[in-house]
Amino acid sequence: MLLSRPLIDGELWWSALARHAERIGLGQLVPRHLMLIGNHCSLGSPLFPRQLTELNRRMQLAKTTDSIIRRHTALPFYRPFLAPAKIAAATASMTGNGNVEFELGLAAMKDHPKVLKYCPACVQADLTDFGEAAWRVVHQLPGSVLCAAHHCSLHNTPVSARFTGQYVKLVTINMAGPGTPLNPPDSALDDLRWLAAANWDLLLGNPAQPGPAKLAEFYRRILTERGLRDDFGRLKFAELVGAFQDRFRTLLPVVSCQLLDPDNRDNWLARIVRYPRNEQSPLKHLLVIRFLGLDLLPTLQAAAALPEPERNSPKPRPPARRSKHVTLEKVTQHREQWLALRRNWTGGSLREHADTLYCWLWRNDNAWLKAHAR
Repeated sequence: MLLSRPLIDGELWWSALARHAERIGLGQLVPRHLMLIGNHCSLGSPLFPRQLTELNRRMQLAKTTDSIIRRHTALPFYRPFLAPAKIAAATASMTGNGNVEFELGLAAMKDHPKVLKYCPACVQADLTDFGEAAWRVVHQLPGSVLCAAHHCSLHNTPVSARFTGQYVKLVTINMAGPGTPLNPPDSALDDLRWLAAANWDLLLGNPAQPGPAKLAEFYRRILTERGLRDDFGRLKFAELVGAFQDRFRTLLPVVSCQLLDPDNRDNWLARIVRYPRNEQSPLKHLLVIRFLGLDLLPTLQAAAALPEPERNSPKPRPPARRSKHVTLEKVTQHREQWLALRRNWTGGSLREHADTLYCWLWRNDNAWLKAHAR
């Protein structure tokens, strides 16, 4: 079965399937699912589809699975900010039938999109060029409120951007109906334009992939230069949080990013600039880069060039070799104790009576103990 319409550049893979399903006209959910995939396994979510290898084979596309992931899913947006092992696991889940949201930790990211969005100007351009409109990847990313190409407000739709069940209802923009404009406040427009351009660069460019540890080290160096760390390397927490809140007080609610609690020294801003224990949302990294007044792509390149940072926590003490403490004198002493107890014991379990002695002999003189256990 060939895909009835070619993929549009920057279109969600899920959107291409929705246009194909609308064109073939099969309205029943389960038969349509079986005709597309040939099995009852899930298609995943609009931003992170599954079974790409099987779908690519069935539809005989002139694209590789890797190119579909790079150009028609949201995964490239996360590459520079997450550990390489997580990106590899997410890629394997998308080519197969895994849980991408679980691999990337998206359930813990509050800015993960809930519904699909579109730009009215892009819709009109698609209708003029292709005769039908497509869901664009860049419009669905966290922090996308304005269109990167037309700088107009995006429109929310009722169509879910998340995993909704085994049989996904494929919805085109035409089927979704008119959306609701986001209409951000004027005070946040400059930052929103910067976020839209940054999302575009992450999707269409080839940015460096430093990972969270190197990014945190790079942030700490910049904060030191700005005087936000003391001579002992400790973060001037109150000053940093206060400056960050004042800078983005209007923007944070617009991009669904929670405000910082000045009294909580373990908020997401503190976690993102120290050695990471877990990954943070790419949107939060973009906000930190914007707060520091840096350009995105040079920042990623400079962070990737840093050596792998080391944690400043105490290293665990290596366990002592048992052979250093188990001497022949100790073995002889424990044997004599066991034989004395065994010689004078009249009934019951000797092991329960002298459990500590039994365990020591079991670990250090096992063969002798088995020969003299009774």
